[in-house]
Amino acid sequence: MTPEINSTIAAKLREMADVLEQQHADGYRVTAYRRAAQTLDTLLDPIDQLVVNKGIKAVIELPGIGRGIGGAIVEMVDISVDATGVITSIGPPHEQSTDAVVDLP
Repeated sequence: MTPEINSTIAAKLREMADVLEQQHADGYRVTAYRRAAQTLDTLLDPIDQLVVNKGIKAVIELPGIGRGIGGAIVEMVDISVDATGVITSIGPPHEQSTDAVVDLP
């Protein structure tokens, strides 16, 4: 069964794909967001734990997730990092506005 956080973030990625599609964005970007959502839906490990334990590198090694979408996923996981790079807290996924989609890679 897919962890809830994975399903939540996958839903946000699909929402972003829908907005991009409505804005007539490049079809590749739309497909990339949907592919990343599908990857999260099939991931058995919670994505927040993957980020905490292995960082963004592990996220972008997942099938269908590149640097841009990987960075967006890390932001949605809401990890606080201090100035030395040490993780200080993990919160619930950000309620990221789909208005910001055009700024994402």
